Amino acid sequence: MTTAFQAAIVLAAAEGGKQTVAVAGSGAARFAAREVARGALWEIGSSAIEWLFSQFGWDWDPDGPDPYPPTVGGSCGNPWKFECPVGNYPSKFYKQTMLGISNISPTFVPQYKEITGFSESDQGNDNWMLSIYYIDVNGNPQAYAWPYQRQSAGDATQCVWASEPSACSGSDPQPSDPVTPPSEYITSGDCVYKVGLESLVLQENGQPQGVLYKVEADDREERSGPITNCNIAPTYVFEDGTGEGPVFIDPIGPDGEALDIDEIVRRINNPIIEEINNNTDERIEQYFDERVPVIAGGTWDLQGVCEKDAEGAIIDPQPTTEWTYEGGSAAVVANYQLMLMQEMLQQQLDWRHLTCGGSKPELQGDWVSTGWMSIEASENSNRPLRKLFRYRSLGDRDVVALLGYWKDFQWEAGPVCVVHTKAWWGLLQVWAASEEEGKRVIRFAGVNAGIDPDTEGTWQISTSTGSRYGRTGTMTLACYKGQYHVSARDTPDWPTMQPGEIYES
Repeated sequence: MTTAFQAAIVLAAAEGGKQTVAVAGSGAARFAAREVARGALWEIGSSAIEWLFSQFGWDWDPDGPDPYPPTVGGSCGNPWKFECPVGNYPSKFYKQTMLGISNISPTFVPQYKEITGFSESDQGNDNWMLSIYYIDVNGNPQAYAWPYQRQSAGDATQCVWASEPSACSGSDPQPSDPVTPPSEYITSGDCVYKVGLESLVLQENGQPQGVLYKVEADDREERSGPITNCNIAPTYVFEDGTGEGPVFIDPIGPDGEALDIDEIVRRINNPIIEEINNNTDERIEQYFDERVPVIAGGTWDLQGVCEKDAEGAIIDPQPTTEWTYEGGSAAVVANYQLMLMQEMLQQQLDWRHLTCGGSKPELQGDWVSTGWMSIEASENSNRPLRKLFRYRSLGDRDVVALLGYWKDFQWEAGPVCVVHTKAWWGLLQVWAASEEEGKRVIRFAGVNAGIDPDTEGTWQISTSTGSRYGRTGTMTLACYKGQYHVSARDTPDWPTMQPGEIYES
């Protein structure tokens, strides 16, 4: 790669693929796969997928749950079209969901020659309408409306078909459409990109070759203005599992129209694309200059805050250091700036930091540690969620009294991180369902510790969408063989803690 910008795009694509596959489970076997020479859709086996993912170092559970909705158009391996003697055509529709198979009896369904498709629509209040499209025995297109109630996602229709009468012959099964997994939002450098795993790519002999990504700007908020490193036009990146360098593919054709995904796949081995990627600077520079603006050079200034002279007096004015960088494309300027940042950081370390003194509150009291576990199983696990909560206390309660204080207390865990800091009882942190719920837990501890957190110290609130944090559950004091996790010391351990148990913050 020749630019830091290209490297950021490639890193974002790779991380997006890794995160997509980590949750794909058996659904990865339904990913769209295209043959590189023609762009045509192929079916690819699990062993081939596993080999391809392993080339990128991705963790994949081929037996994991399929998280993707059923694709419309499938027949679950049964025929949709029939040749029958007159009066012997099928007159019953079957549908399959994750929960089982159901059918509509001949009383309500006329005889038909062919099913042509189906769709579902939400009628409100858990009522859904399954519309099955078919050709009747007279050759006329018809639609049958099948109302039903959907109590859960498992009630969604995966496929429909007809049972083949003994006097008839049926056509080949109707395949279901391939899956394009949802995009991931990936931070790379100073930017957030939307990364979609668009297609697996196969060689002409059917062997897996690589992965095609679509990388574009974060679309979760409205963007306008010129194209920048972060506000990029959609770009396709092909990563070869055999170790060849990444290929960048322009999604806009010579006529100015957007290319479809099949044509983009066909361009992976296009000689013009190979020249752009292998021949280098002129073509690459031309490609990115159309998407990345030229930025003027400039200077960075860093000024001290609390520098003193040899006699200990604050210098006025404070010393300033200046760095100059040249102009160029956004990628080139970003590269200059990255090199200068290490010098700036070193200078900042050489100077005094931020304030001219100040002190942290002196910690007081004795530690109290409490362990918590959820009443229900944690998300994506058959084990309860576990949390550790600790604080310093000036109270005189012993362990028995502490147990009596906390034993019946419950709280709701969730994605809001509530922190109390800058007070004598330490830094307290609770992941709760809401800001108010987190403050309720800390205020309850404050009554025991002898502090009012609303008048002493500072509240800090943040949220997280990461899967490691923010899990939900109703938390109650952890108990094992009759012993509750309350201890008057700074440690997550207590006499009955089981080996291997891990507590989140």
